[in-house]
Amino acid sequence: MKANGKFLREDHRDNESIVYLPFKTEYSLFLKNLSERRALVHVDIDGKNMTKGGLIVAGGTVIDLERPANLSSGRKFKFIEKTAEISDFRGDNPEDGLIVVKWQFEKPHLNIVINPWPTTRWIGGTADWVYYGTTTNTGSAIGSSSSSAQNDVTYTSCNSASQEMPGRAAIKPQGITVEGSRSHQNFSHGYIGDLEAARYSMVIKLFGGPRPIYVSEKIQCPTCGRKWKMSFEFCGNCGTALK
Repeated sequence: MKANGKFLREDHRDNESIVYLPFKTEYSLFLKNLSERRALVHVDIDGKNMTKGGLIVAGGTVIDLERPANLSSGRKFKFIEKTAEISDFRGDNPEDGLIVVKWQFEKPHLNIVINPWPTTRWIGGTADWVYYGTTTNTGSAIGSSSSSAQNDVTYTSCNSASQEMPGRAAIKPQGITVEGSRSHQNFSHGYIGDLEAARYSMVIKLFGGPRPIYVSEKIQCPTCGRKWKMSFEFCGNCGTALK
């Protein structure tokens, strides 16, 4: 996730990502496809689908999704506090404050290259035409286009087991995502081929915080107070687990 053009730090626990974000802050979802193949991505926010039909992310590319992916204009994602007044008016949804990202990769394409000049092989006095070629996997992509393919399936989490961040008390969702300022992000129709059977997903929980916590900031040891880079798993001074 990004806010103010910077990446937000995530706390990982119970196979979920926890992100603390001040209320009334606009944010975006940074989708990066590390595969060579295209992926069909679905994003649900507060239980509502934000990528109707799916979003095609080309292999080796990124999309900074700042609004619902439809062909018309839209407004940016904005996180606000879910007050008692809001709850009384719109009701409470168990998925409030949750961002669910689901994706599935396209099956590899077989690109068969045929030698234009056949090689002759003689068998029993007759000539058989034998074609020699190569078979390769291709990962062609068409960019950040919107696909009309539907994918109503159950996904399993791709997150590994993780530890609870020290000093973090259990809290409940406090906010919801609404429409923010006008966005100029554009989308277009696209096509994606057959998808692999493997399906993946991740869940991000948004909670209100006093200020954005960016990944560029150092993490503080809850035991001795020393600060370390985010890449550190344990405190270099006292040995306490940092994440």
